[in-house]
Amino acid sequence: MIARRHVFLIIGYAPIPVETQHLWFKRSFEKFGKLWGASGRVSELIWNSEKTNARWTVETQGPNWRVETTYEPLNWDDIIHSDVSQPILSQVTGTASVFFEYLWTGTLWRYFRARWTYGLFFLLPFFHLAIFAGAGALAAYGVTWLFGLSGWMAGIAGALVALAVFIGGLYWPGKRWHTQHILVDWIFSRDFARDRRPDMNARLQTFAQRIAERVKANTADEILVVGHCLGAGLAADTLSRALDLDPMLTKRGPKLCFMTIGATLPKFALHPGGEHIRRAARRVHDEPGIAWAEYHSREDAVSFYKFDPVALQWTTDRIDKKPVIRRVRLKDMVEKHTWKRIRYRFLRMHLQGFLANERRTPYDYFMFVCGPIPFTDTIVAPGGPTSFIAENGAYSATASRTPTITEGRVTREDADVVRAEEML
Repeated sequence: MIARRHVFLIIGYAPIPVETQHLWFKRSFEKFGKLWGASGRVSELIWNSEKTNARWTVETQGPNWRVETTYEPLNWDDIIHSDVSQPILSQVTGTASVFFEYLWTGTLWRYFRARWTYGLFFLLPFFHLAIFAGAGALAAYGVTWLFGLSGWMAGIAGALVALAVFIGGLYWPGKRWHTQHILVDWIFSRDFARDRRPDMNARLQTFAQRIAERVKANTADEILVVGHCLGAGLAADTLSRALDLDPMLTKRGPKLCFMTIGATLPKFALHPGGEHIRRAARRVHDEPGIAWAEYHSREDAVSFYKFDPVALQWTTDRIDKKPVIRRVRLKDMVEKHTWKRIRYRFLRMHLQGFLANERRTPYDYFMFVCGPIPFTDTIVAPGGPTSFIAENGAYSATASRTPTITEGRVTREDADVVRAEEML
């Protein structure tokens, strides 16, 4: 049973300040406690000495268990804010170069082949730009026709009107559609895949040092590194760097665990220039002391559903290989009224992976973070945390039909038993 856990979270290209993440966590923790029969408290933010990063502590207890969690988001929202603050026209021209590069290199085709919804997600901001450009052209034609302009006057007036409407579209409705954000996301993704972001490399090196320090301190039973969305690729890179800093990282101290949710690691790995990400993912995969599980959901359109992030090929649920891959349903995690509210908001559904459940399911982020179940047990149990936690919140170390997992891998005999039982 886990008594102390340290959690590191790296989220994707979302400029969510740590204060907001802390607020979301506190609200979700209340829901989690009611759902699982647990209680506890979340501390206020604890800033480091440089005031550049913060963490908080969580005390959680059930009828027969108690867990102390240190929760530390590894933030890089300042880098995102810097990207977003670039001039609009440079963002548009930069994204145009990304579009043609992804066509030329075949990356877009590989996205569609891996998962067609992700290919559409890539095209989405360009569709928005086409709408804004079309609206600008119509407005330019309307102005020149209305005022009877012709010749060079019509050309200048039309160009100014078209440009004004185009830029106005980026702010509204583009702001509501997250157009600018997604445009800059793709510029960052291309540049990071090609290893052209020294600022991000420096930040990931800092993250790796922090993880290595926590492992060396040996103050927890388990260290869980979580990568959400684009953050999955950043987290894999970070863990690879941590192994470079300390080759004995997994040979001492607490168990090192890695969870990827709503993951888009192939976003980098499927690009021809993403060799450093492919190498990092393989390094984490081949390190026997790191337990890795990836959770997929069909409802999450902004992810690579049923796609192996290391082998870069289609796959199914599995517990006999690393990473363990489990499919979950976002629809099952929330109540019906919540589902009706969020089902067409693809970005909101994408965030559900690190928010509280409203129903008990085989995937529950807060049970991974605050619960007493060892990570290596939860990821292979057929019911996830429901296999260990009773209705009254009590913990049982024995789960029905739970295979044995060693160093992030399941024995073949146990895996075959589970498959045979699930076919009945």
